Amino acid sequence: LPNRDPKDIQPGDILVYKVRPGHKYGHAIMVLDVVQNPKNGKKMVMLAEGCTPACDIHVLANLKSSRKSPWFSWDENADVQYFDCFKYHRDELRHFN
Repeated sequence: LPNRDPKDIQPGDILVYKVRPGHKYGHAIMVLDVVQNPKNGKKMVMLAEGCTPACDIHVLANLKSSRKSPWFSWDENADVQYFDCFKYHRDELRHFN
């Protein structure tokens, strides 16, 4: 899958966590939705993931949110972002052609 600039994130994009040294598997999280605050331009994303093996998918809950919201802040300028227990680098956002 080709890379996508984090500024251009959209539903259907995939965050691909590559296999890291010492680990057996990578991981992927799908972007379900993207919203943007018209006043300040900040974005939030709703994400889904499956387990290994990927038998089903579920919407991630943002456990850092007091409301356990499914929305995560999206910092398009960050080098690294954390979702669930995975750390994603800015070059790991991909999209389908």
